[in-house]
Amino acid sequence: MNFELADLLEDDVEVLELIEVGVPRQVYDRNEYFFSFDELAFYKRFRLTKKMAIHVLEQIEKDLERPYNRNNSIPPINQLLVALRFFATGNHLLSIADFGGIHVSTVSRIVSRVATRIAKNMNYVPLELHIHKNKK
Repeated sequence: MNFELADLLEDDVEVLELIEVGVPRQVYDRNEYFFSFDELAFYKRFRLTKKMAIHVLEQIEKDLERPYNRNNSIPPINQLLVALRFFATGNHLLSIADFGGIHVSTVSRIVSRVATRIAKNMNYVPLELHIHKNKK
């Protein structure tokens, strides 16, 4: 009986420590995919060239920036790449979260925010029009 009592007391001590200190914060390792992939590997994963990704980023960056870097905020380029990865693969948010080193709920908010900003800020012109325009 003493053994069971000791286990219960140990569990109580752990709970009290959690109450006093709080749940330990989980910090994710985030890769810099824009710089780590060459052009072809980048295109295979995100379905845009680096040049086009920068163009899109320039259009929506001001809407994605946070006024402060509190809580390890995610830079606009990483937000864009997370959303592009989701759009390119149509994959589950969990696998995108694992790929980006971001919590799943954060990925959901990022994808929604980036999609909204792209829809509001970009004028979609089909690639075929660019090709015809350049041939003339």
